Amino acid sequence: MARKNTELQLVIDETDIEESLPIAELLSFRLAMKNQLKTGIPIVATFGLLSGFYTINDLIAKATSISATQGYPIIFTITANSFGIIKGFLSTPHVISGELLQQKELTTIGILRRGNLLVATALAPIAMGSFFAIGPTLNALGIDPSIVDEIAGYYLPLAIASPLLCALLAEQQIVISLGQSRLFLASGISFIAASAAIGYPLALGWLGLPNLGMEGIGIGIASSVTINFLLFQLYFAFRESFKPYAFFKTNIKELFSDLKYFVTHFLKEYGKIGSLFATQAVVEWLSLGLIYLYIALHFDKTTNLAADVMFQLIMGYNIISTSIMFTNRILIAPLSQALLDNPHIIHLKNIKLQGRVNLLTGIGAALVVDGLMVIPPVLNALTHLFVDMNALSDSEQDAVQSMTQTLAYINMLRFLFDSVRTGIMGNMAGQRQLLRPTLYNLFFITILASALGIIGDEFFDLGAEWLFLSQAIGIGCAGGAMAIESLWQNRESSIETNANDSYCIEVEDIESRNSDYQQNNRYSWFCCNTEESDTTIQEQASSGNVLTPLKNFF
Repeated sequence: MARKNTELQLVIDETDIEESLPIAELLSFRLAMKNQLKTGIPIVATFGLLSGFYTINDLIAKATSISATQGYPIIFTITANSFGIIKGFLSTPHVISGELLQQKELTTIGILRRGNLLVATALAPIAMGSFFAIGPTLNALGIDPSIVDEIAGYYLPLAIASPLLCALLAEQQIVISLGQSRLFLASGISFIAASAAIGYPLALGWLGLPNLGMEGIGIGIASSVTINFLLFQLYFAFRESFKPYAFFKTNIKELFSDLKYFVTHFLKEYGKIGSLFATQAVVEWLSLGLIYLYIALHFDKTTNLAADVMFQLIMGYNIISTSIMFTNRILIAPLSQALLDNPHIIHLKNIKLQGRVNLLTGIGAALVVDGLMVIPPVLNALTHLFVDMNALSDSEQDAVQSMTQTLAYINMLRFLFDSVRTGIMGNMAGQRQLLRPTLYNLFFITILASALGIIGDEFFDLGAEWLFLSQAIGIGCAGGAMAIESLWQNRESSIETNANDSYCIEVEDIESRNSDYQQNNRYSWFCCNTEESDTTIQEQASSGNVLTPLKNFF
């Protein structure tokens, strides 16, 4: 059928539909929620356990020495940012694997996994050099030498184990990207158990072992990294469910061919996707680190103690909200690819429904945390967990508890705003919408919120409360900007196509005409306006004239 310079209807008979555009299955709310819980609960549980592990490390540090106590917040901040950057790049398969699973290209996932390990190998020397440089850098900044010794001791074994550390993170991201969340949970439990079993006796000098302080915890983590990386290789090699992915190959010619395929097809995605994931990780923690440092330098003892309780809660919640964001990426990516493969109204509805469920799950988690924080015994227990109240006078205890309660109420708002922001951000990431969310976070949270907080205290003496409130406002603005963009896209009621807008499908038009198809056994919803030669919808998809996935979830 020749195309003229007029708008034409493309009609496909029932046989064409069955062969090239199979009818999609419409998600129900129940099924979307089941997907969210089945994938998300193990991932959230794993990150929750890791959050608890970091909290215990903080308590172990307080039990070893004052220097370790003062050094651990610095250790956590460095770890969160450095590991965040590494995991950011290695999380690129979160999007790609979902697309490959949708297309049933299982052996290609094996190529992606080996390529991800190569990226991890390239990142390892950078991680190693950074960890070795921490001690000299802190000395140059004038940090107390005893604190520097604890921090440098912690990172020494991690620097030595950097190649395996990066490789383990790569394997974990592949497992997450395949939706193998229970395996990820098992890996997290194994990692924490081995780290604690080896590290804590060395840190505290149990069983006649030397008391190594933070270095002992570092040795435990480095040893656990080695153990768990080897366990992953054994599991992948002998588990039947991983055989179709062809994770292991011995033919040198095939390996070089796979390497070429990875470089030509996937490596650029690490620049487009991985770099933005890494930037997001830095943005998540950098503003919090700036506020933490400002409070440590400008406020009294009781305010610092109360703020420390809040920082522990915020860091724990950030880890859990990040896990929800990971889950959202994984669930949306295959739905997005299904839309690209088959531009059908049902795929649009599935993306919107799963996106809403993802968002509701994050808000529900925030409401649970907020509900716990308003219970006085819970907040009081957390305060006593992180602060040695017996070492304080009665007036100092009252001041710490009062400030902690005030900051808790402020951060309840932060958690609620953050649930909306990370929910939308995860949904958008699953559809490769990465740049603008990253820019929103960078501007509103890292730059604007930090500046407002510091200026408000410096010039108007608004106190630590304003510093935390400004962070909540920045997070709310970032999430609001993402929501407004999504709502605006929904208002336009259309899906963008290729860059020159050569054709489009109106959402309302699709819904009404799809109803016609069900009655008349024909598609009448695809329209075009171009002088290009004949092509089917499937050919258009393969040639690059494909629908851009839906960007809104409301």
